[in-house]
Amino acid sequence: MAPVYKMLAEVNDAAGIGVTSSYNAISRAGGGRKFVGFTKNDLKNHLRTVRTLSMEYGDATALLEYFRRQAQLDPGFFHEVEVDVEENIASIFWADGKMRMDYHYFGDSISFDTTYRTNKEYRPLALFVGFNNHHQLTVFAAALLYDETTATFEWLFDQFLKCMGGVRPLSMFTDQAAAIAAGIRSVFPDCFHGLCTWHIAQNAVVNLGSLCDSDFLRELSYLMYNADDEDDFEYNWKKMIEKCFPGKGPLGHSWLQGVYKVRKKWSSAWVNNYFGAGMKSTQLSECCNSNIRHYLQSEFSVSRFFVHFERMLDNKRDAEEQEEYYALSRLADSRFSTSPIVKQVANVYTPKIFKFFLDQYKESLAYNIFSNTEIEPEGHVGMFDVFILEDDHTRLDSRVLKVDFDNGEIKCSCRKWESSGLICKHQIKGYDMLWSTTCNLKFQHIPSSLILKRWTRAAKTRGNFSFEVPSTDSPSKYRSRLFNLSAVSASMISRVSMDDDLYKSAMAFMTDLIKKCEALSINEPAGTSTSSNGDICFCYLVIDDVPVQKVKGFKPKKDSFKPSKRPIPVAEAARALSKKKRKTNRLEEEHLKAVEESLRLKL
Repeated sequence: MAPVYKMLAEVNDAAGIGVTSSYNAISRAGGGRKFVGFTKNDLKNHLRTVRTLSMEYGDATALLEYFRRQAQLDPGFFHEVEVDVEENIASIFWADGKMRMDYHYFGDSISFDTTYRTNKEYRPLALFVGFNNHHQLTVFAAALLYDETTATFEWLFDQFLKCMGGVRPLSMFTDQAAAIAAGIRSVFPDCFHGLCTWHIAQNAVVNLGSLCDSDFLRELSYLMYNADDEDDFEYNWKKMIEKCFPGKGPLGHSWLQGVYKVRKKWSSAWVNNYFGAGMKSTQLSECCNSNIRHYLQSEFSVSRFFVHFERMLDNKRDAEEQEEYYALSRLADSRFSTSPIVKQVANVYTPKIFKFFLDQYKESLAYNIFSNTEIEPEGHVGMFDVFILEDDHTRLDSRVLKVDFDNGEIKCSCRKWESSGLICKHQIKGYDMLWSTTCNLKFQHIPSSLILKRWTRAAKTRGNFSFEVPSTDSPSKYRSRLFNLSAVSASMISRVSMDDDLYKSAMAFMTDLIKKCEALSINEPAGTSTSSNGDICFCYLVIDDVPVQKVKGFKPKKDSFKPSKRPIPVAEAARALSKKKRKTNRLEEEHLKAVEESLRLKL
């Protein structure tokens, strides 16, 4: 295989392209299979050789070498490896400079999840994720854990805190694992720990069986997202128990008792008192895991895992850059509205957040507002009721607004701003009404105290860092040069190959250029490696002569069972079993009908 074809094969493999597709693309680019000079098996064997070279010194040593190289290329790269007394790697934590910068901007609320196994060592991939100012998922840090015990999570959270300069999140949302809760209490004692409402609903299906019907889930959903305060929660919890479990109550269901004990971690009656950037569950990280399945496979070696993990990050960051470009290059269209607050935030919020604001604004048009106190000119706080009035004069979604006439702040009893950093439809109604009826300039615009910078176009203009953004002078830049040269060469070849004189001139020129390059003794750049036959290996880890930390290998897992896919949630498994039973029953019914029809024909 020619070096350029080897390079293309390795890059395609690192991009997740299969052998067949890669071979078809390369052979087509080379003018056909008979012109490239190798078969699909040759390509497959080359990739196997490259992977063998990258693992020559073992996954553990290759991993440490990978971290060393990343630290050279990225001044902000941080990593820690937990090593046991036998010098085996137990757990791994890492975050690059971009992750750490994103945490500085958007790490006020994070979601933590450990549900996916992405390597043949069967280590859980732990992700710290959150929302950026475009409401996109962003990764703050990652880890491969040996196990999911309290001690492991305490070590992990300590490394996370160290990596982020001691800056703690305001809130952290996880699943119901007791070990995670203990780790958070130990390392983040002042951080609000919220539970995943999605997991609670899924576990309800499993633990309550047929009792978990649509009525129960509807009542539970109200308690999760709409309960206003403790009294409202207790009243509706009691109503739910009486309605869904008549004559029994929760005493006969230990799961219900357990969920009730931790109600302050999942019900809006308490959760809305804490900032959570709009995420009340680990659905954010569940979404991330669904994306991970497109990039990572459980049979990957650890070193190969990092190649594809970087690919996943690159794609997410590319999507973020597109949103950033869109936000900076276009102004939001607010011509359809005469509301001054709509025109104000149109070019303050990012396009995605402005769309959320517009949805709230449109919903606010259906509300009525009524003052339950006399409005004095200046210097006091007024109270207003906001509600939807039905034809029968029934009030729906009734909320209380607290208006400060001194500074123009309006707070709402729904606490959407406190929990998400975005004003709600009730507050919007208050600003529009007070501006249109009083012409008080303090209500013409939303005060800056209610516009959270993390949701704005200027979110990334704050803060200083002790490290620089990663340099572009890296192996990726080197590969880019090779592709550019290949493209120019291909263009030149297509032009000169049709003419004898041009062909002879081009050959003479290229031969002379090669001699000049050899005379200059151009060296390979740092970060690439050379195999025994002089070919460049672009996408895998190969150890050089620089010493790295001595380790024996990865600490072996105690459990021998290693499934090839992610752990299936109990609710999902229950649904799959139910579906299988329905299919079995349907097949049995069809079989009986066929037997009856056969007997009828015989008769």
